Amino acid sequence: FVLFSLLVLGIPLYLSLIFAAIATATAPAALIMVVRQYKARGRFTEILMGVVALDDAWGLIIFSVCMAFAQKIFYNQSAGFFAVVLSATREIFLSFLLGGAIGGLFSLLARKVKNSRDLLVYTLGLIMLTAGLALHFHLSVLLACMFLATIIVNLNSQSFQFFDVVQGVDWPIYLLFFVIAGANMELGLLKDLGGIGVVYLITRMTGKFVGTFLGSVLSHAAEDVKRYLALAQMPQAGVALGMALIAKASFEEMGNWIFTVVAATTVIYEIVGPYFVKLALQKAGQIPQQETMEVLREAT
Repeated sequence: FVLFSLLVLGIPLYLSLIFAAIATATAPAALIMVVRQYKARGRFTEILMGVVALDDAWGLIIFSVCMAFAQKIFYNQSAGFFAVVLSATREIFLSFLLGGAIGGLFSLLARKVKNSRDLLVYTLGLIMLTAGLALHFHLSVLLACMFLATIIVNLNSQSFQFFDVVQGVDWPIYLLFFVIAGANMELGLLKDLGGIGVVYLITRMTGKFVGTFLGSVLSHAAEDVKRYLALAQMPQAGVALGMALIAKASFEEMGNWIFTVVAATTVIYEIVGPYFVKLALQKAGQIPQQETMEVLREAT
């Protein structure tokens, strides 16, 4: 819906691809906080958590693929369609190959790591090596790192140790990420958002509702899933901002504008998103009776 709507407005194909890919992302942190706050539980909540977990993983893959095509379209405007497809496919394949090769090396050498301190240095070092090589060879950093993690999880039975040790130091990285995100937002561009921001806001949720409904029908899901699952997927935050930062760095002319559109709409989604998550959980009967009474008191 985002891609189609932006193309109708006359937005270039490469920009429409980027916005459509970013629109797939959901904010799992906001959703989890609402679920925990109201002690929601039940089949609907389990499905919702599973969908959101897969949502961002697929969103990153879709974004990486769309970015590869968008860059080829933008920087090789004279190239034919098949040349662009071939070049983008090559970049995607080599990104997977790079991540897989380093993931195999990672698992092979992991046996020699003896303590958590060395494990942290080893893990961060190979992640940075993967990102550095991807940048050097003009490949997708996201796809290379994602496939690195995929290979590690599937080859190493103790893979949880690598991720646990990184989680112990990830909070300052998250902090720096949001500081950088705020520093890159140019408030002066907000006046130029116009209809693009409105179209992005509306069509993202339209796509969520239509896609969720069709998926629910095809999978013969319960009625509450068909009606309310999309409503609970409204929040959008860190993953979308990360995608926008990558797009900003990749497109010199339009990068600031892309990031400002996404950042401004993300603020709106984060304000109204938790309320709709709570509403979806309430409608689906996932909030215990005591918590439901508190929700009703808040509403009145």
